[in-house]
Amino acid sequence: MRVVVAGGGTGGHVYSAVSVARKVLETYPDSKVLFLGSMGGPEGKIAERAGLDFAGIDVRALSKNPKKLLVSLFLFPNAFIKARRTISNFQADCVFGTGGYASAPACFSAASLGIPLILHEMNFIPGIVTKYLARKAYAVTVAFDGTREYLNKKSKIIKTGVPVREEIEELKDPSIKQERKMEAVFSLGIEDKKTLLVFGGSQGAEALNRAIWEVAKTYPESSGEKFQIVHITGRGYDDFMVNRAKEEFSSKGISYFAFPYIERMDLAYSCADLCLCRAGAGTIAELAAVGIPAVIVPYPHARNKHQEYNAKAFSESGAAIVVRQDDGLAMKALLTAVEIIRNNDMLENMRKVAEKLRVESSAWSIARIIGETYERRVHQEE
Repeated sequence: MRVVVAGGGTGGHVYSAVSVARKVLETYPDSKVLFLGSMGGPEGKIAERAGLDFAGIDVRALSKNPKKLLVSLFLFPNAFIKARRTISNFQADCVFGTGGYASAPACFSAASLGIPLILHEMNFIPGIVTKYLARKAYAVTVAFDGTREYLNKKSKIIKTGVPVREEIEELKDPSIKQERKMEAVFSLGIEDKKTLLVFGGSQGAEALNRAIWEVAKTYPESSGEKFQIVHITGRGYDDFMVNRAKEEFSSKGISYFAFPYIERMDLAYSCADLCLCRAGAGTIAELAAVGIPAVIVPYPHARNKHQEYNAKAFSESGAAIVVRQDDGLAMKALLTAVEIIRNNDMLENMRKVAEKLRVESSAWSIARIIGETYERRVHQEE
């Protein structure tokens, strides 16, 4: 079986594609997998680290900026032609697309070549590619039941959840989680205590960063059980603000550790008792996979407000509280998170609910669908 996986542009789309690719190779050892993505995104390096063959194409995201939009539209025909040629030369039996602009050329190429296409929609509100190609796909795998109402009624829709990295899924095992926590303490230089993990995705989140740094100046001296803040700032962080926050928090009995980026998110999650984060589909899936409660701040400018829908679907279970940012800050969200992490009963109740959300491996479910698609095609050709 020869499978092309396509996706990228953002970490959520990339890691989902990689997770499925690895599970296909594990489930069907004789398979060949090619990762097809954008040249400008993170997918090339991530695919290489995962040991996957990668082919890059020049494709750009659609933008509200007229000039950038023209560039995207101008590049798409060539991206489509290259993707079509790559898929044909690879002799793909199936194409799996995780959505996002980087998957569009491969998904449209599969439809034009008559190659079975499986789409994955990780957001509550489906994107352009999923909406347009859902009816032509062999199956559309979704994260949320509510996504069905936005897709063609004749589409084959299967709820699978969102694939997450295997090393994160492994944290379901308490012994593995404890081992990773100890590894995090030594490798990251943090403390072995109750932890609030703050992050805003691979690029960071300015509203969360500024909230941390403002609260550091005004937060009263801590009393009761001590906790630490592990803050992933994004690579464009401010050294001065980080150092000042560390001093301010330390004077109030709160340990503060800031990192521009943590490659091993399994280590970060292993020590987290509560997360303060955005509502990207990949983040929501990882929280559910590990069973970590959260205070969620949806990115207000996300296309179709999909982060608000993602957050609502997760918070309705009781595993998270949604707090919208005001005036570009997330002060209320941070103060809510601090209140929760200092309230053992509330934190424990949210943790129990979050752990009940764990589901069967999404990557394995999708790999199985890909295998069924291949077998069906073989039988039809016979």
